[in-house]
Amino acid sequence: MDAQARPVAELLHELQMHQLELEKQKDELKRAQISLQEARDRYIDLYDFAPAGCITFANNELIEDINITGAALLGEERGRLANCRFDSFVAPADVDKWHRHFMSVTQGDDKQSCELTLLRNDGSCLDVQLNSIRLVRDDNQLLVRIALTDITALKRMEAALRESEMRRRILEQQEIVQTSLDGFWVVNSTNGRIIEVNDKYCAMIGFSREEMLNMNVRDLEANETPEDTEKHLEKVREIGYDRFETRHRHKLGTLVDLEVSVSRSDLNADVNFAFFRDITRRKRDEEALNRSHAQLKAFIQQAPIGIAMFDREMNYLATSGRWISQYGRGHADLTGLNHYKLYPDISADRKSIHRQALAGATLEKNEDTWYKSDGTRQWARWAVQPWVDESGSIGGIIMYAEDITAQKLLELEIQAQRKDMEHLHKIQIATQTTAAIAHELNQPLLSIASYSGAALMLMQAEAPNLERLRKIIEKNEKEALRAGRSIRELMDYLNQKEYPAQDVDLNDEILNVLNIARSEHDLSFETILRLNDGLPKVRINSMHLQKVLLNLLSNGIEAMEQASVPLPSLIVTVRTKKDENVAHLTLQDNGPGIRQEDMHRLFEPFFTTKAKGIGMGLVISRSLIEGYGGQLWVDPQPGAGATFHLTLPFAT
Repeated sequence: MDAQARPVAELLHELQMHQLELEKQKDELKRAQISLQEARDRYIDLYDFAPAGCITFANNELIEDINITGAALLGEERGRLANCRFDSFVAPADVDKWHRHFMSVTQGDDKQSCELTLLRNDGSCLDVQLNSIRLVRDDNQLLVRIALTDITALKRMEAALRESEMRRRILEQQEIVQTSLDGFWVVNSTNGRIIEVNDKYCAMIGFSREEMLNMNVRDLEANETPEDTEKHLEKVREIGYDRFETRHRHKLGTLVDLEVSVSRSDLNADVNFAFFRDITRRKRDEEALNRSHAQLKAFIQQAPIGIAMFDREMNYLATSGRWISQYGRGHADLTGLNHYKLYPDISADRKSIHRQALAGATLEKNEDTWYKSDGTRQWARWAVQPWVDESGSIGGIIMYAEDITAQKLLELEIQAQRKDMEHLHKIQIATQTTAAIAHELNQPLLSIASYSGAALMLMQAEAPNLERLRKIIEKNEKEALRAGRSIRELMDYLNQKEYPAQDVDLNDEILNVLNIARSEHDLSFETILRLNDGLPKVRINSMHLQKVLLNLLSNGIEAMEQASVPLPSLIVTVRTKKDENVAHLTLQDNGPGIRQEDMHRLFEPFFTTKAKGIGMGLVISRSLIEGYGGQLWVDPQPGAGATFHLTLPFAT
């Protein structure tokens, strides 16, 4: 009865230990939730600083990629090893062995191992174990990936152990075993009993040396069945060594991930030597990276925007529901489908974007157009960036796309409606213009008729006064020009002709219009310019911008001239409003300013404070600026000069 109850108690105790361990692992897993970027960085570090060298070969035995550990084992700088022949580092006696091994790996599907001696540039020799496997990339290119492990210490130990009988050999080499960075066993391959163990392994697993010498392999093995263990022993008996990964039970009940290297004793076939390397941290990093990849795919599938993840051949790996509904072309699931077969008419420019991302670039565009198979124009906002696999290489790309067609069509509709409203407004005020034109033309026409009658009378005299006649003709000319100017201003306002928008340098246009204004006015005035160097270009037709600037400048100049300002000056300031993505121009004169009662009527059609003019300059200017998405207004503070402001959106 006691003999049966005791294993149950031990099992209960072991289950309790497992429960404690699981709870501990649960807490550790919660702390291990990290972002994909962090997981990628850790994995890259793991790859570069892995305890084993990792080398990838092309089919011609040239080194295609190698990690830092591998470069250190070869005794060469990593950057100088690309496209080097590996056999240049192999000892002459092992060159044929290397070629046979490489050819065997390229012709088989199983992992294969080989031991070689390397000859480094500094003259030193290194014994290494190669664990190799053949890989075939998606483009059918054949690769060979090799894990390179330094077994120099093991080889030296084995050589030393062969010099005497087993027990004496272990005692003589005890210092080497105990100072090894790896755990070490001597184990009976027949019954699995542990014969000898070093302190490093005891520290890994929590048992003392005395406890270990009374234990069996089965007491520690947590991953494999007895049948699995027997297969490893059989392999060691057949070829002399084996290498694999497993888990051993810690004394506290936790599990320790181990990389195991087993070799057969040359003096005693029933004795094996085993080296153990703790890879728990590496395994956790791999699991965290796998979880991150799984979380990324889950995030993509549930994302409220269009997202798709592709491999290097542009095959779909994961897609969001929004992507499928917008770009799936009727498919319920795109996983495994090729993007180019789904869109056989895709443009060369799109493919170029994909190639750039696969080369490492991150690209985006806030507004782009494309056409559906039925010819319908669509608008989208997109971004493309690469993602990396567990080896640190680019595994494919992730595309983000948002269909903004509805938003764009609404914007275009609003713009069309605004143009229609502006045109309707102009038609509505056309009736008002008739009276205004009649009033503006009536006086100059009456003056012209009066001057012309006087001129006729002078010309009929026996001795015409030519000087008086010249002055009368000059007055006629001024009145005719005045009438023509009024007509032009009105036609400019009513004209529906479209002018193409351009990317315009605002600073250059200001300097150009200032020169024009000086040439058109007799008044000398000081100009203070506060321009913004490096200002982005604005989007407007340059002729329209010149017309607006010249109107504002002329108003200020004429106001100062009419008021006989002693030191007339104009201040032009340009600055950037980054929060609104516009350029802000301020024009200030030191004339008499604007009266309070006139302030709210400045932008009304046909309102003017000038002795001559029909009051359309500011109306036309505001209409032009607003047509390009800008604004024009005046400071509501009377006196001390007039200050006008205008804004224009940047071209980009």
